[in-house]
Amino acid sequence: MILSKPIRIQRKFKRLLKRFLKNKETNLSETGWLESTSKKYDYSGFKDIQMIGRGSSGVVSRAVRKNKFFALKTFDKDKTAQIVKEIDSKDLANPKIEKSDDRRGEFVVKKIYKGQEVACKSILNNKEEMKTDSKSQRLLEILIKVSECKYILRFYGISTVENHNVMVFEWAELGNLRQLYLEKQIQWHCKVRIVLGICRGLTFLQENGILHNDLKCKNILMAESLEPKIYNFESVRYSCDENTTNPVADNKLHWIAPEILTASLYTIQSEIFSFGMLFWELIFEKIPYKGWEAEKIRDHVINGGREKFLFETSTPEIYKKGCKKIISETWKKEPQERISSFTKLLDMLEELYNSIRCMFDENSLGLLLEKNLDLDDELELPDEDICLYNE
Repeated sequence: MILSKPIRIQRKFKRLLKRFLKNKETNLSETGWLESTSKKYDYSGFKDIQMIGRGSSGVVSRAVRKNKFFALKTFDKDKTAQIVKEIDSKDLANPKIEKSDDRRGEFVVKKIYKGQEVACKSILNNKEEMKTDSKSQRLLEILIKVSECKYILRFYGISTVENHNVMVFEWAELGNLRQLYLEKQIQWHCKVRIVLGICRGLTFLQENGILHNDLKCKNILMAESLEPKIYNFESVRYSCDENTTNPVADNKLHWIAPEILTASLYTIQSEIFSFGMLFWELIFEKIPYKGWEAEKIRDHVINGGREKFLFETSTPEIYKKGCKKIISETWKKEPQERISSFTKLLDMLEELYNSIRCMFDENSLGLLLEKNLDLDDELELPDEDICLYNE
């Protein structure tokens, strides 16, 4: 019996996976569909990465490099890696020089853990409940997995601070991105670099079959170096999960894709649409459809309406055209018409950033100036926005 080419490829791929499953750490192995030589590759060289399966041992993705097919298999280094680390409260020290914002609201306090600044976020569950509750276990599993990426807020473990159970995260000195653009002047070229970092984080999530499901500037924390950190994984899900439709909360409505407003399933294309809304929000430094009633937003988006591009006259033309082109590719009404992956979005953003690098001093990338605040403006005062998770 003569097998079709897709079936032959599928069988070769299954044989390859059997060899992969003998390993216990992350590997990149070339299939070439014919070759089996083991080599070490730069991960950034892979394109069109698509998750094709997930099992107890890790995630399988298909990718292309130099016109050859590759299978990327991410393995858990050890089954115990999925058990959340318990940090002794004695290992969490107070900063030597305390600042006024070391305590952010009622939920977050800064500590020092192994020489690193960390954020201790109060949680209602006790440690035992975190280990046994299925929803908590799932969240912890994902937090551990995504902490490998430098553009996602790192999760260290759970502990106790001031008689409160806490989750311990990397500290983000500048707070969330929405708070930052309201209070500071972010240069247009810095915005492209920030969005580029966010897209790298989302590319990592897509490669691991994970959907954030709540993209907006409020859910991006900022390191002092202006490096973005994706956070707030309360709505996270795996892309291969059985999907259910739920009512869209009003606090997500401004960024949500039109198909979700008509009770369709949330997919990577929905995530790409929300990324475009986040990009627009950062460029124009305001929530999309600000001041609109919920029903007006729904009708506008479902019927193909989108936000407007009203750049300042002093904005460079190459920046305006580049941003508008990228965002427009994410805003198409039909999901299948949008750009197909964050990998391709990343290519477009890198091309834009490289085209404008010659127009600014790279030493100015970390420089933020205070805004001259007009008291008549609708400035949103910092409240729980700065917490690691929305309450």
